Amino acid sequence: MIHFKAVVLTCLCWLSSAVVCAQYYQVVDSGQYAHKRDVIDLLQEYKFGTDSAALLKPKRITKKVQIALVPTVAAVPGSGGFAFITAVNASFLLGPPQTTNMSNVYFTPYTNFSGKYVFPLSSYIWSANNKWNWVGDYRYYIYPRYTYGFGADSKQSDRTLIEYNHLRLHQRVLRKITGPWLAGIGYHLDYHHDVKEFADDASKAYISAYDGVSNTSTVSSGVSVSTAVDSRANAANAQQGIYAAVVYKWMPTWLGSTSQWQSIYTDIRLYHSFNPRKQNVLACWFFYWDIVNGRAPYLDLPSTAWDQNYRSGRGYYQGRFTGTGMAYAEIEYRFDLTQNGLWGATIFANMQSLRNPNTQQFERYAPAVGTGLRLKFNKYSNNNLTADIAFGRNSWNYYFGIAEYF
Repeated sequence: MIHFKAVVLTCLCWLSSAVVCAQYYQVVDSGQYAHKRDVIDLLQEYKFGTDSAALLKPKRITKKVQIALVPTVAAVPGSGGFAFITAVNASFLLGPPQTTNMSNVYFTPYTNFSGKYVFPLSSYIWSANNKWNWVGDYRYYIYPRYTYGFGADSKQSDRTLIEYNHLRLHQRVLRKITGPWLAGIGYHLDYHHDVKEFADDASKAYISAYDGVSNTSTVSSGVSVSTAVDSRANAANAQQGIYAAVVYKWMPTWLGSTSQWQSIYTDIRLYHSFNPRKQNVLACWFFYWDIVNGRAPYLDLPSTAWDQNYRSGRGYYQGRFTGTGMAYAEIEYRFDLTQNGLWGATIFANMQSLRNPNTQQFERYAPAVGTGLRLKFNKYSNNNLTADIAFGRNSWNYYFGIAEYF
């Protein structure tokens, strides 16, 4: 049963969402958006009235930086319960819109006021004419959650509670080679400390068995080389295009890593729009994540919703499945419910499988299906407020936020 109070509070937060204004302005020709509606239009109507002359002007003054601030309540990833989340998104252009992709920065801190505090900042920034692409992920977690052992065949009864603090500093810089093709390097740091495992029997002491009983902290510090093809105009809500990337990470002990290991992450996303004037998009996502050499710490292994964007596996809690390799696929259909694009909806299905290091086999597939509503927050940046519910194998969850999941 959905937590009714949490849903009501989230709806109230949506209605009271605020737009924080930047200092620089641009005039946007609203001809192509004349038939579109968003939350800002509704707020203007509420303030000025539907017959106001201000609403009849052919242009609307907007900010170069579109900042959305949305407080919400959602299920806590990893350990259940509910949390208060503040989702902040800044969308902006650093060059001509004809030749420069939309940049996005997200800050989504949340807490359940009972031991869990998360401060994540992620960025996907394009310089003018897409010459440079900066991909950043900076996080600090004070994080109790459950873990279930290895493979996609683990059961709810296998779970054990873990607590830890986690500092993540990931930054990649890619340079345009030609067209939408880029290549670059990066640095990655994951520091887990004060790791505690509360297992009621030795068979569920997964971290202790894998990392060692005495290891209450682990460090993964290393570099990466990556290449990508990105023809999406706006990663927050892609209408057309392709994204394909390969990231190879090397975590050597001489850079401070607890153990030496390497991984490869292959990510492919396809988008096809059936109608250029309205939301009618089929989106597909596939990634393969593998520890190809060495022994990564338990908390750095491939796991549900611990992918590079923390968006995989809707229908399951974060960390529900863990392994030394992960294969994932998702398909989603996004469409408008109203002609003006104010309201939309989505249906989706995903499937994941994890490799068990004890058998070296991918064990069982964990499927999930779901649906969601979309409310257009800003028609110029094409950002949506999202509300999804998903059902997995003996599991379900719901999600609120800004921007599409992939």
